[in-house]
Amino acid sequence: MDESLVLSVTAEDAGKRIDAYIADNSDLTRSAAAKLVESGDILVNGKSVAKNYKLKADDLVEIELPEPEPDKAERNGGAPRGG
Repeated sequence: MDESLVLSVTAEDAGKRIDAYIADNSDLTRSAAAKLVESGDILVNGKSVAKNYKLKADDLVEIELPEPEPDKAERNGGAPRGG
């Protein structure tokens, strides 16, 4: 099940690019945030925006976080490779 995160932009963060803001305020990298913006999984005030959108004070940023991918050990049945 996907998880969502809602962030409220402060006056201090106004003017930042949305991808940079999300990277600063979540566990996502800037490139991961940009991909989510492009795919429509990040909304500002209920609307899709471009990855270079400059935030305004009091914007409401809604992020639909994708399910984390299983790590390599889980994909390989839990046993480490090599020896």
